[in-house]
Amino acid sequence: MKEPNPRLTITCSVEGEDTAVVATNLASLHAAIRDDQGLEPHQYRIEYTAKGKTFKIKNENSFEAFSQRPRDDGEYEIVLYLIEKDT
Repeated sequence: MKEPNPRLTITCSVEGEDTAVVATNLASLHAAIRDDQGLEPHQYRIEYTAKGKTFKIKNENSFEAFSQRPRDDGEYEIVLYLIEKDT
């Protein structure tokens, strides 16, 4: 049986403002962002950097990969990029 994902405390940066969110999977990350920032998933994209490369979190598999790659200091950090709507 697969072990449940741990609760990750993630530093979430949106337009230069950092907040902490807690998530165990992508759905709970989206819920935390909605509660904290008032944003829906179609309004942003999620990225993180590991070993000098930037990765997007688009699905549960990419969240799982993210959860295995804390920064060198053991912290987790993501950046939300707001998606501009064409008018």
